[in-house]
Amino acid sequence: MDHPIPESLRRFATGASSRQENRVIVAHLLQGCARCARLVREGQRLPVAEEAYDGALSDLAGDRALRAAAGTLGRVLSFDPRPVPCAPSLPERSVASR
Repeated sequence: MDHPIPESLRRFATGASSRQENRVIVAHLLQGCARCARLVREGQRLPVAEEAYDGALSDLAGDRALRAAAGTLGRVLSFDPRPVPCAPSLPERSVASR
């Protein structure tokens, strides 16, 4: 039985392998290769502690709050895109004062 190279198994275990590599490795593992299955298990990332997510989720919540505030500010400060008409007598006065 031909075995995938260890580097391919490491990429597979971490989700970094190509689609073609995935097909070859899955087909190989489905044949029941205990050696390669062990290498894949050893190469998998360790589970992340639940506490590690707290900082990331706090940052995400802060980003959402910032975007919401920016959206509110944008609505409050929005301007009317229509042109502001000039006072009709303004050009006449400026010409008359010259």
